[in-house]
Amino acid sequence: MKAAVTEIFASIQGEGLYVGERQIFVRFKDCNLKCDYCDTQPSTRLRRAGQASCQQILNKIKLLNTGKMHSVSITGGEPLLYTEFLEELIPLIKGLGLKVYLETNGTLPRELAQIVNLLDYVAMDIKLPSSCGKALWQDHNIFLQILKNSSLQTGDYFVKIVLTSKTTLLEIRKAIELIGRIDRLIPLILQPVTAIEKIKTVAAKHIFAYQEYAQRTLQNVKVIPQIHKIIGVR
Repeated sequence: MKAAVTEIFASIQGEGLYVGERQIFVRFKDCNLKCDYCDTQPSTRLRRAGQASCQQILNKIKLLNTGKMHSVSITGGEPLLYTEFLEELIPLIKGLGLKVYLETNGTLPRELAQIVNLLDYVAMDIKLPSSCGKALWQDHNIFLQILKNSSLQTGDYFVKIVLTSKTTLLEIRKAIELIGRIDRLIPLILQPVTAIEKIKTVAAKHIFAYQEYAQRTLQNVKVIPQIHKIIGVR
């Protein structure tokens, strides 16, 4: 069994609740969405994805492992498109004594259910209609319910929302209501988009307003930009 992998490298986690932690990143190629702000599209276009086996990925992870890594980030693209491959790969990674951190767009609940009990951390996006062109609230709701009912503890998984100049308060309200119905303790990260090409970042007054609105319902709401982009690392 092989999967399309664009790159495997070591760096710091630049987003979300575990920002700053050292990780090994395994980036899968394909995605089921096309978001306006996607920052992996250029690398996907320029870098040919190699068909890698689990053992090839494991060998690369062994070379990159300093013994001080927080976890291995399974990212993309959308890695849940490779669920059967991950069922084989993740136990091998954990056999090295490393934890596994899934970064996902939160739209493939059936695939999540297949591997959720293999995971140590999950960074789940809520994709807003203004950025990805479609409403995905039902998929996100089921996805988050699966996380809530899994063996993961609150804080081992969290929700991230990318804010752009097109984000609306109505979208934020829907997202907060969705999270709050499941568990008010689920951490929420509001991530101002990194401006690229035609994508404009969100005004500070809107960031503060969205955070203050979210804090009326949720107990842990942080604003964290893409730190790796600020300090110039992968």
